[in-house]
Amino acid sequence: MPIQQNIARLKKLLNRGPGLNGECTIHGYKRKVVNITAAKTLVEADSGVLFTINADASAYDITLPANATTGWHATFVLTNAHGSQDIDIVAATVDTIQGIHIDASPTSILLRDKVTFVGGTALVGDRVEVVSDGTTWQCVTYSGANGGITSTG
Repeated sequence: MPIQQNIARLKKLLNRGPGLNGECTIHGYKRKVVNITAAKTLVEADSGVLFTINADASAYDITLPANATTGWHATFVLTNAHGSQDIDIVAATVDTIQGIHIDASPTSILLRDKVTFVGGTALVGDRVEVVSDGTTWQCVTYSGANGGITSTG
């Protein structure tokens, strides 16, 4: 086999990604980012999205999918923290959020209804990560300020 054919074959093999029969490539992959500025109810297709949160205009709720499948996940990052508006990430089913708040004084999240970016306290860059185990939302929050993210309900 001529060397050019071997090189072409090798390049083709190296560009194969994790898809079936090597049909997709992984180079150039970017995470989907969606800016939220008002109330929103998430759906199954929103899994894997990085949501940027703008708290400049008014308080609002972001509702997690009601029947998310195991592995559904999303990250929420506060990108604008002006004013005193709270932004709530709400479970469609009560008492299904658990995990931990990480700030200067870490605390547990024990079967709550919502997690809140607290207006006037949360800082730009604070984040909430959630993943569904099929029944419960496993949640980790990161805040640069004590009480910047809370959980209630």
